[in-house]
Amino acid sequence: MLLLRRMRQRTMVFLALFLVVAVSSGVATGILGFLRAAEVDGVHSLLESRTGADRALELSLTTEADADAQDARVDALLGTVFRDGDRVLPVSVFRSTVSANPVPLSIVVRAFAASIPELESNADLIDGTWPAGAGHASVQADAAAALGLVPGDSLEVGNMTATITGTWRLSDPFDPRWVSDPLLTTGLEGAVLGPIVLSPDALVATGATTRTRSAIVPEVSALRAGDLQIFLTGWDGITDSLRSDGGFRVDSLDLGGRFDTAAESAQESVDALRAVVPVTLLVVAAIAILTLLQLGRLLASLRADEWLLLWSRGDTVPGLLRVTIIEALAVASLAAAAGTGLGLLALGEDPLLLRSLVWIVPATTVLVATLAFGATTFVALRSVARHEAAEDGGRAARVSGIAGPILLALAAGISTWQLLLYGSPLTPTRDGGTQVDPLAVLAPALVLLTLVTLALATVPMLTRPLDRLADRSTRLALVPRTLARRSRLLAAPLVLCALASGQVTLAAGYAQTWNATYTTASELRAGSELTVTGARARLTESTLDTIAGVDGVTVAAPVYSEQVLVGATTASMIAVTPAALAFLAIPVTGILDPAALADRITAPFDGPVLPDGTSTIGLTVDSTAATPDDLTVVVADEFGVQHSLPVTESYSAVLPAGRGEWRIDAIIVALKDGGAASLTITGITADGAAIDLGAGWSAAGFDPRPVFVAPVSSGPGFTDAAAVSTVHLTPPLGFLGGDTRPPVVVSTALAAEAGIRVGDIVPIYLDSRLDSVSCLVTAIVPAIPGARLESAFLIDGAIVQAARLGIYSELSPPRVAWLGADDPAVAADTVRAAITPGVTVSALSTDDNRAILGSAATALWIGAAGGGILSVVAVIAVVGAQVRSRRGEVDVLRALGVSDRELAATRRAELGAALAVGLIVGVLSGLVVTLLTIPALARAAVPESYAAIATTVGIHPLGLGIGLGAFALSFGIIGVEYGRRVTR
Repeated sequence: MLLLRRMRQRTMVFLALFLVVAVSSGVATGILGFLRAAEVDGVHSLLESRTGADRALELSLTTEADADAQDARVDALLGTVFRDGDRVLPVSVFRSTVSANPVPLSIVVRAFAASIPELESNADLIDGTWPAGAGHASVQADAAAALGLVPGDSLEVGNMTATITGTWRLSDPFDPRWVSDPLLTTGLEGAVLGPIVLSPDALVATGATTRTRSAIVPEVSALRAGDLQIFLTGWDGITDSLRSDGGFRVDSLDLGGRFDTAAESAQESVDALRAVVPVTLLVVAAIAILTLLQLGRLLASLRADEWLLLWSRGDTVPGLLRVTIIEALAVASLAAAAGTGLGLLALGEDPLLLRSLVWIVPATTVLVATLAFGATTFVALRSVARHEAAEDGGRAARVSGIAGPILLALAAGISTWQLLLYGSPLTPTRDGGTQVDPLAVLAPALVLLTLVTLALATVPMLTRPLDRLADRSTRLALVPRTLARRSRLLAAPLVLCALASGQVTLAAGYAQTWNATYTTASELRAGSELTVTGARARLTESTLDTIAGVDGVTVAAPVYSEQVLVGATTASMIAVTPAALAFLAIPVTGILDPAALADRITAPFDGPVLPDGTSTIGLTVDSTAATPDDLTVVVADEFGVQHSLPVTESYSAVLPAGRGEWRIDAIIVALKDGGAASLTITGITADGAAIDLGAGWSAAGFDPRPVFVAPVSSGPGFTDAAAVSTVHLTPPLGFLGGDTRPPVVVSTALAAEAGIRVGDIVPIYLDSRLDSVSCLVTAIVPAIPGARLESAFLIDGAIVQAARLGIYSELSPPRVAWLGADDPAVAADTVRAAITPGVTVSALSTDDNRAILGSAATALWIGAAGGGILSVVAVIAVVGAQVRSRRGEVDVLRALGVSDRELAATRRAELGAALAVGLIVGVLSGLVVTLLTIPALARAAVPESYAAIATTVGIHPLGLGIGLGAFALSFGIIGVEYGRRVTR
């Protein structure tokens, strides 16, 4: 009862302790939970947008005699490999059995045979009926058409005979269970058709050696934080796991699927987010710890006389310390439980999301609060026992007052040096991953604490100026006197206000800096607002036509994005036509001007050009062939969209819709048996009007390998082509020899690595089959749009297209296309549904990475709000305690004739001066911290940021204004109430 009575006398302090611990626990729980939820939701969004092989892993083994036992052992192994403690990560396993090699058929070809469970539920019947017995079979519809099979045909498959009852196509070729297997989606794997689908017994009867394919599909919607790393680690060591099991033939192992690549990409975003998490918590923790220390010192100051009396009556220092620790422990425990519960309630997520953090956070908060109160009480009690005034602090206080800021500044300097040295709080690990540097990540909090501490240490230096101000004052002389002589009374409000406003400034700096950095990096990496990338297959002419025909898509421009050699340096090549670059590339202020770059890479074209609006091409041909050979005209519009136009017997071709003028990239002559030994194109017309053919055409023969063919002396044509099947006639741009110097723009990174300057002639290998091409460097820019590497160059796409027409027997489609669309987000979904598996559609407006990484900025704002609440609570406690402790002072001043109005104004001025100084110190300190540390932190949360592009530091004006305005309003209300309570 005595303990409770003594606590009740200091209700304001213990109430403040309760609120501080509750807020600290709740904010920490909320921040961690919010970040975990953002991580999980972001990973779900990133992976759920993937289809086919990007969502699955595949493990293929030679089928054993006891297939069921083999499947059971694989399942048991997966349950061991993909495990988090007692929890097996959720995966679905879909199995199929396929012949290891093509099986001979009675129609004198070979095809793959397979047994696919649940096929009827996942495929659409195209013709016939589904198999009803062991002697029946079904065939993928495209393969059946190529093989000439129809329902009712009898077919020998290896050692058994089956009747074809039906043909089918997959209902959803994007389903991960098929792992984008071309055999199932298109009926063709390489040059082999299939599959012929049989029952398991019938497949065995064929006599073929078979492989069991296990498609492992992680249940993305059930993934938790940390699960991706378990998948990556487990799959990386799956071969060793199979080998150590001892029951598998590892020599027959074949791994497939691309979920590990997709998971690794998502994990990079998660790792980048975790680099900012400590910053979010450390600043809140610093405010909470200092608040607790100030409250502990305040309690010690208020109880100094009481402790002196109890000590003089025989109580010991350990006994008095024990009482305070019990008080603090009891209050903090209740507060931590309440705060954590409210944090979880506000979070609205499953508490299991935080795992052990559910109890670690409140336990740590209680421990810190108890230690803070215990330490301050111990120092104060030692002062009492040694007959030193608590306000004086004794030798320990004097030493700590000097050593504390020095040690803190030293730690801040080392931490900041470490952060700036590596440029990121993320450091590489031996296994190729990343980890958070525990020293570098402390930099923002340590620098902020150091600056505020140093500012507080300069307060005693203001004693003389304040005394002189008091001497000149005719009214409020007590204000400067109190500030000069009793600065400790107002140290707590000053420090708390400085830290809280500093954190708001830090949050505003991070939010603005990260947003600008991320936006710049993502725009440059994407190149265009809407992009399509062929993961496994190139974007053929028909695919591009399909994309361009999708509702909402205005244009599709091919982009050749590949890694090539510039001299001896590996670099990313981005080849796109100037018109497409100017129209579709995203301009980045101060870094990328697409229109200017388009002018820098425009290459001269001496071949025939068809005017805009042309609808029909006509050819005049002089050939030695008895019958016309098959001719194809390859044209491309200003955006580089190529079309192969078959020429009719009357030597004409109809142009499709396009943009701008058309250039003729090639005329392909497919020679028939007894075809032309020589051929010359003597004229070309556009809607009947003759156009200039130009000179210097090249001729390349193929059979199907390249074979020399002699060109004619002028214009397009060839002679002596008896040994070839196809001849490509290409205009001068495709030759790339002699004095041709294609213009290129290189990145700063490539220029630095290869020692390139503007005006240099550099050798570039545009293709592995080509000799190097001497290119003229016309500009050096910080980054090349759409490039995967920082070392990159930009070249006119027409050069690459024309060059490859001279070395490949078929067109060489790109892997990337930039799209124009009225609404990129809507168009992305429409395009995704219209194209085949293995093609990725990306829209900047639906960037899931931004949602994941942007949560760090939100977490900092949450931390700033929590820190602000803590500072307001602590200031209220300090004010309440001062009202009690300074009652005697009020009585004396009243006796001296000071009115209540003057007393209230004096106290308000004292508090207002401390808070104003704290606000200024906090904002200035926050700005310094932002300039020093935020660029490195922002870059860490931007995957694939550009080292060559300086991070522009900014401050979010609205957020900072709202934060500081909330402080001013809160502290203004506290000041008014403080002045009113003083005069009661």
